[in-house]
Amino acid sequence: MNERGFGLDPKDFDEVGYLLVKAGVAETAEALAEMKSAKVRGNALGRNLKGEGWVVFQFKGDDWSIFQCAAGDDRLPQRLTTRLETEALYYHHEDTAGWTNLSLYSSGEAVEEFAFGLDYTEDLAEFVDEIEDDGSEWDHDIRQEGDQILFRSKRRKIEPESLEKTEEFLDEMMRMQGAWLPPAERMPAPIGRCQGEAEQFEGVLLVKR
Repeated sequence: MNERGFGLDPKDFDEVGYLLVKAGVAETAEALAEMKSAKVRGNALGRNLKGEGWVVFQFKGDDWSIFQCAAGDDRLPQRLTTRLETEALYYHHEDTAGWTNLSLYSSGEAVEEFAFGLDYTEDLAEFVDEIEDDGSEWDHDIRQEGDQILFRSKRRKIEPESLEKTEEFLDEMMRMQGAWLPPAERMPAPIGRCQGEAEQFEGVLLVKR
């Protein structure tokens, strides 16, 4: 696979999180299993799954392993990137709150964060505090027409205008890392029959307690 960028349609989910880890699929699955007190249960393709676990997969030719996870849990990318001494992209979308976030982690540290949604600063103070819990100031905090856009990075400086087309900026962040978050229909489902063409993947592994 040589596809790159952000291909997911957030409208497919009310709330969702995906973690992309720059490591092999077996290595990622084993590290996840260790952190979740679970085991790697082998190939997930063809199994009927009930959602009680994680499906870790990697497309052939890609450097990134992917799995669906909880939205808003930044401890997992911190711990995995520390454990594997690598980088991860953590995407999560919450339709009820109206917020989307994409963060780049490196060896346990958030080195770049991009978030956008409805400007409910007072009503969503708990959510905003959750994003800002490391105490760092935002490089850009843009508020316009009822929306808010937040960005900070320890690796680069950007002009605020480049953030205003939020979907394009999500795509750019993915492409800069050589990563691809595909449409939902291209990913093996963690619930129901786990389907996919085996030749497209380096591996599709089930992690389950």
